[in-house]
Amino acid sequence: MSLQNKHKRKYTPMNLKTIFLFLYLIGYTFLGLAQSSPTKLYYDNGALKTEGQLDNYQKIGKWIFYYPNGKLNAEENYSDGKLNGKTKGYDFEGNLIAIENWANGLESDTAQYFHSNGKLKRIGIFKNGLYSGLWKTYHENGKLKNEGMYHEGKPVGEWKFFYPSGKIEQTLIYQHGIPNGKSSEYAEKGYLEWEGFYENGKKVSEWQQFNKKGKVILKKDYFY
Repeated sequence: MSLQNKHKRKYTPMNLKTIFLFLYLIGYTFLGLAQSSPTKLYYDNGALKTEGQLDNYQKIGKWIFYYPNGKLNAEENYSDGKLNGKTKGYDFEGNLIAIENWANGLESDTAQYFHSNGKLKRIGIFKNGLYSGLWKTYHENGKLKNEGMYHEGKPVGEWKFFYPSGKIEQTLIYQHGIPNGKSSEYAEKGYLEWEGFYENGKKVSEWQQFNKKGKVILKKDYFY
């Protein structure tokens, strides 16, 4: 008998049935894990980093993220691996700093951002993942900092900027996301201080400076 024939194993019907059953059970087990599996990831220091559910290796449902110090970082909702629904973000001290809405992986609808003191920092709308419509930003003391419109992610039209006191600081015209048009700048005491024009994001032509009585005290030319 040759060495090849000597070591050749003969499989009986029972051997084959056992093998097929074993392979079936292994396949079923891995399929079950792939379909739905709780998942946890950890930092090098052993602290929990994130936890959530996987379905066919894609995130589903609520996922929670943590900072290395154990405090909450973010709460996110997923569908088929994409952000879907409300998300919340927190700073390193655990203060809520962001509330966003997502649809199929894109930011959508109203978004709110907060200062660490809990007061509103910024609010506006996303459309298909881009800034859209009216957005407002606030100083830490709650006073309005700026406001203006967005179109397809770019600022457009007249924007207004304010000092922490609430008094007007500047009005500025935007076109296609860059300053393009008249600009008026105000001193914190409330009077018009500078006035001129922007073109393609740069100051152009003659700019005038005024004193608190409204008299021109300086003229300055800008060349594009």
